[in-house]
Amino acid sequence: MTLLVLWERKAENSLIPLDIISARNPAIVNIGIMFAAFGISMMSQANTYIFQMKPPYGFGKTILESGLLMTPMAGVMLVIAPLAGKLMPKTGAKPIAMVGALTASAGLAFMAKYVTSLSLWQFVAMITIIGTGITLMNISLINVLVFSVPPRVMGIATGANSLFRNFGSTWGPAIAGTVMSTYYILFHPPGAPQWVQIKIPTSKAYGVLFGTAAGLYLFLALLIHAIVEVMKEGKIREIEDNGEKEVVVE
Repeated sequence: MTLLVLWERKAENSLIPLDIISARNPAIVNIGIMFAAFGISMMSQANTYIFQMKPPYGFGKTILESGLLMTPMAGVMLVIAPLAGKLMPKTGAKPIAMVGALTASAGLAFMAKYVTSLSLWQFVAMITIIGTGITLMNISLINVLVFSVPPRVMGIATGANSLFRNFGSTWGPAIAGTVMSTYYILFHPPGAPQWVQIKIPTSKAYGVLFGTAAGLYLFLALLIHAIVEVMKEGKIREIEDNGEKEVVVE
């Protein structure tokens, strides 16, 4: 990575212009998307275990049932995203991103404390609320990125952002698996040989996972506070090669 940065700084036609990563807004967006992806992938790993583990350790659902129960979380993203897009030119991207991050953080903090005592539909409702917050934040951050780089490098900027997102998504499940392997109890399935024991994650494991994710989104809310607003009151701030310009949105 160090060699790549040194090379790109000197290259006449750089593959990844460093200013689209190191500039204030793009840097905040890339870090934010990376940690957001880490948090949601870590949460999703925990959700899968909770849905499929047998009671009293989970809800005892099949793989298909678990997927269907996660559908409301995915569905709300399809509804919230366009609504946020319409609202953003009036309120600005920054407030919506802030509300999204705080909503996700509050929901995850609640889950960290009460996840093992929730009913099935309470659990589904909570992950749907968290999904709403994450969607609001992600949609806003992507718009901040798009309007913070010149149009000619927009493809490179969004591609680099996807790289950060994939990086966060990759190590989220690994960390989740490590936590669940650290806090566990041994369960002997009825009828199985005496030496057969299964590791079951405890409420402490889920508390650590959801609590860590809640802390990450709270950190992202603070990070979003440092963003330079790109749209407000019907005006969009665009970056061009020779400076900035304002575009009025009807």
